[in-house]
Amino acid sequence: SASEVKGKVSPLPEYAQRAKLFGLSVDPNELASTEKIYLDRLQSLLTLYHDPLKQLVGTKKEILKEEDLRRVFNIVPLLVQYHTKLHTDLKSATTAERPKAATARVLVKHAPYLRMYKDYITNVKGALDFVTTCKSKKLREFVATQEREAGLMLSPRPAGARKERGGKLRSDLLSKSMSLP
Repeated sequence: SASEVKGKVSPLPEYAQRAKLFGLSVDPNELASTEKIYLDRLQSLLTLYHDPLKQLVGTKKEILKEEDLRRVFNIVPLLVQYHTKLHTDLKSATTAERPKAATARVLVKHAPYLRMYKDYITNVKGALDFVTTCKSKKLREFVATQEREAGLMLSPRPAGARKERGGKLRSDLLSKSMSLP
């Protein structure tokens, strides 16, 4: 169906015009692949830290209270759900008859949901501050154990640099806010 953009009639459907206006010239396979990498990073926050800590809430082995867990991980579980669906839709678009047009439709469909990042960005500083200033020896030991067992290590610190509390967890929380989709 033809649509009107800036007073001109275009033979392109509206979703394709929007993609063109936004400069969508990316390869749909590359976009789906990049989304998968981002999703995997978000999921690692849950599997490595959130889920094990949540299992301990209310037990004798509790490391973080429920409200602290929410403060640190904010809406990460919701983001994982959203990006799982987005990745599935992007992957499906790559096999469509017209992959770029299908990808544009997916992006237009999912764009309103990206508003949830406003909450994440608003709250990430509080999460980083909590992780950095937390004096809980149990939390530090938990994070170190999880990272050691997962084989994760932060880049070596430059000589003379002071050690930051929160390690990889702090780094992961920060990187999610800086590498938004």
